[in-house]
Amino acid sequence: MSHLDKAKKWIESKEKDLARSLIKYKYSKGGQVELDESSLNSTADEVVSEANNILKNRGKKVFYDISTGMETFMKKLKNDE
Repeated sequence: MSHLDKAKKWIESKEKDLARSLIKYKYSKGGQVELDESSLNSTADEVVSEANNILKNRGKKVFYDISTGMETFMKKLKNDE
């Protein structure tokens, strides 16, 4: 697995962790019954997917800039090893 693939997996993991935290917070502040782990994971996956779709559709330039920067960083990191 390349450094870029590892970075993508790490980012995906952090996106899901953030979504889970926000969902838990929203449910606790709203006085709603907390979701079970399966429902929480499923809802977090949906939130992350929707956020990524919005980014793809509305923020292609931003996504391109971030991915280009990440690739440049990873190449530099690899060359420094």
